[in-house]
Amino acid sequence: MTKNEMLHELIEIGKKQTDLVREIESRYKEKMSSTELSAIMSGTQQGAKAERVKIEVEQIINDWKGV
Repeated sequence: MTKNEMLHELIEIGKKQTDLVREIESRYKEKMSSTELSAIMSGTQQGAKAERVKIEVEQIINDWKGV
């Protein structure tokens, strides 16, 4: 999922990036900021944490959509 896809999905379900950051911190105990999430989703930040967060983002969005 790209950053634009993520933002589009959030708009469709009525959520904001800050909601997603809070959910990541709550569910996965992952320290996160909106800036860091944006960097991960745009591909400027890479590594193990980035790959893990991308999976978490997709899971949370799917849960919110009821998929």
